[in-house]
Amino acid sequence: MTELLDNLPADLKWAITHIHIPDNGASLAQAIIDGTAVAVSDASYKDLFGTAALVVEGPPTSHRANAVNITPGPIKEGDSTRCETGGLIGIMVLTMAICTVHKVTTGSIVIACDNINSIRIFQPDFVPDPNEESFDLVSCLHSLAQQSPITLNPEHVTGHQKRHKQPHMLTRLELLNEEMDNSAKAYWNHLLKTGHPMIPPMIQVAHEGWSLWHQGKKLSCARSDTVYPLLEDHHSALLDNRPHPPPLPIPPFRDHQH
Repeated sequence: MTELLDNLPADLKWAITHIHIPDNGASLAQAIIDGTAVAVSDASYKDLFGTAALVVEGPPTSHRANAVNITPGPIKEGDSTRCETGGLIGIMVLTMAICTVHKVTTGSIVIACDNINSIRIFQPDFVPDPNEESFDLVSCLHSLAQQSPITLNPEHVTGHQKRHKQPHMLTRLELLNEEMDNSAKAYWNHLLKTGHPMIPPMIQVAHEGWSLWHQGKKLSCARSDTVYPLLEDHHSALLDNRPHPPPLPIPPFRDHQH
């Protein structure tokens, strides 16, 4: 497991850091085969910087794997959904690594998150929309879900239930959500205290396809109201006033795989 995760390409490796996994993931592989495994993630967002924490757990709570990650940029004001999606990508990378190492081809896992917009990506009829925010991370998560050799059972869990329920009344998923919420916040604070640059990294993300960049900064989606103003600058406006040669004939575009 350690060797596989250490050798992930950079566009996926960001999703799993500070990993802790017992017995090389063998117990978790068996839990996936038995259909008793659960995975939960949650995120922490503040000052345009986000972190996520995730756990994959078998029936005994001692059989679990934990990890954290830093959400790639760009992150817009109030965009906690991007951070939540990053946590779910971490779950998928870790789960698929377990399946790869232990040759798991059948089984299932419950994947829970308190963000409805992120968990809906697992729905069978979901299709990524390049006009939506965080299209890059959404495409990555959607592609990983489509490639999964096991059944993924997404479940929305209501967050912050400790405020409303006694601890003994919390469900297993609610307890794990509370724990991941605290872990994500603790990691965010740890990075701040240790002098880590509190700027989200601008990186290419696996399975996102084409990526758009402007002056060294990445665009997370291809909305026309975002892209067009970047193209319609003063220089291009001057060029438009010049006489142009007749356009070359362009053959019809055929995309047989879209």
